[in-house]
Formats: sequence, structure tokens, C-alpha cells
Amino acid sequence: MKDSKIIVVTGASSGFGLEIAAYLSDLGHTVYGTARSAVKKDLNFELLPLDVTSQESVDACIEQILSRESRIDVLVNNAGYILSGFLEETELDEARSVIETNFFGTVRMIKRVLPLMRQKRSGQIINIGSSAGLLAVPNLGFYAASKFALEGYSETLKYEVQSFNVKVSIVEPAIFKTNIGKSKVMAKNKIRQYDSMRRSVKMALKKVMIQGATHIAWRS
Repeated sequence: MKDSKIIVVTGASSGFGLEIAAYLSDLGHTVYGTARSAVKKDLNFELLPLDVTSQESVDACIEQILSRESRIDVLVNNAGYILSGFLEETELDEARSVIETNFFGTVRMIKRVLPLMRQKRSGQIINIGSSAGLLAVPNLGFYAASKFALEGYSETLKYEVQSFNVKVSIVEPAIFKTNIGKSKVMAKNKIRQYDSMRRSVKMALKKVMIQGATHIAWRS
């Protein structure tokens, strides 16, 4: 493929990450997907081990890619998870963990790859946000906080790197039928007074899930 690009997609073992990586590979690009547990599957792209919360892991993964390729053209930051729990119920270590993965994991990847793009004066960074980064939902407060932070970071980064011909986009999906809902982490503490609202939120989300995807927004 004449215009083939070198693309890195984090969180590519399932859900959006898997679909994005497989689709881009089908188009003829060289795609490196990453996952914390890079179990070999019947994939049309290579899946490498990467924990976005570890600088050592990030460095090792990117160095492995650069040892094979001369550049990284596109970085898709998709790795993340949902933390479910009302704010009062959520312990600080639980809150720190979801923000460390969803927000600082993306920041860590960008800080490693952006210098390569800036020096080459070419590149594309795509951050997978969420509609929860635009409109908060009860019982998902710290997940929403991580995505709100990603919104502000992405918009700022866009202006800071545009003179280097590096493009920054953020994608804001609503509720889709992916594994992220099944793999969500529940806050360990439960306060009984929130049970009624918890049930209402659960029923509302279940109704949307039955309907399938609602919308997806893309901002560059």
C-alpha cells in the first residue's frame, strides 16, 4: 500500500480497540495493537504486551516497535476501563486507579510518541474519550472525571502541536455493545441509601444497551 502508515492502537484485545486495529490492518496499514495480556489470537495485526500505567512498559513497547519501523504515524489511545460506584462510596485508591489508566495512561503514551512526530513534523493522535466526558452520569463519577480530563487535555494538545503538523482528535462514543461494560470494576464499598438511585441508573443503562449504539462524536 503506497500510503501505508505505522499505527499503534492501545487496548486492542477487545471492543473498540480490536475493531479499530483490525479495520486499519484490513486497509493495508501496519498496525501494532497492545494489551496488558497480549494473548495470541487469530488476528490480522500483531498484539504486543503493554501496561499504560507503567512507564517501563510503555518505553519497552515503543522501543520494540521502533526497532522494526522507522517511525510511528498514528497513535490511537483506547486503553481504559469503567469504574462503577457513587462518589461517596468510592475509595481514593479506586479513583486514582481509573484516572491513572484512562487519563495518565494516555498522557504517558503521548509523551513517549509525540517527540517522534514533532521531529518528523507529521503525525496523528486519536484519543478515545466518551460521552461521559461531556455529560456526567450518576454512579460513574470518577470514570466521567477521567474522560472530562481527557477532553481538556486533548483540546489543549491540539492547539499546542498544530504548528508541527501533528493532528489531535478525540472520539466520544455513547453506549455501545462492547466488552467494556462487562469488564467494569465495581467500587468495593456500598452505601445503602444510594440503592434506589443505583437501580434507576442500572435500568436506564440497560435500556440503552438493548437499543444498541446511540451516537458517536468525532472532534479534531
